[in-house]
Amino acid sequence: MIEDSYLAVLFDADGTIAISVSKTTQADSQKSKVAGQIDRLRHSKGYNQLYLKITSVNDSNLNFIVSSYGFGKIYVEKSPYKNGKLTKPKYNWTINSYEEIVLFYEYLKNYPLKSVKIE
Repeated sequence: MIEDSYLAVLFDADGTIAISVSKTTQADSQKSKVAGQIDRLRHSKGYNQLYLKITSVNDSNLNFIVSSYGFGKIYVEKSPYKNGKLTKPKYNWTINSYEEIVLFYEYLKNYPLKSVKIE
């Protein structure tokens, strides 16, 4: 892994930290807003997935991350149509394994985020 703050800066600007809840009750899935999200997470059946991602319309910086830092995968979102025109595809650098999240966490100890993501 290279020793610089490039990944931290890019994540600070364009990164997302999320939890995907895949199993929940029908009643919880009908609830909306924050209270519904909390109930879905609280009552989920253990199939939650923590993931971190950086989204970009340019894949070169994301390919640089994978080749330089040695972790993460790149996924391409299909290009949607907007006003009858095809938009640019979006590229997502994603980590979701325990090992990769620990690597990223250890990296952030040396290059801490400056935005509210770290709080």
